[in-house]
Amino acid sequence: MNITFLGCQKEYEEWYILLINAGVDDFPSLLNPQEIEAALAENMPVAFPCMAYIQKNETNYLDEEIVYVYEEEFSKWMHLMGADKR
Repeated sequence: MNITFLGCQKEYEEWYILLINAGVDDFPSLLNPQEIEAALAENMPVAFPCMAYIQKNETNYLDEEIVYVYEEEFSKWMHLMGADKR
């Protein structure tokens, strides 16, 4: 699993552009600028900073989806694991 830290919208946009163009280094993107902008807006995280990773869709294994993990969730996990008591 490849987890990426996204500290701001610019980092998200750079990461997402690389993601949608993965494996097509020698070819131009099949998406036009309007489609890229729509995809960026549609898949934007709710807040920054966050961590992002790609996982297979549970209902259709051929599809992938972006999962975002936010600071609030990390704090909760740290508390549950007792890490904040050290």
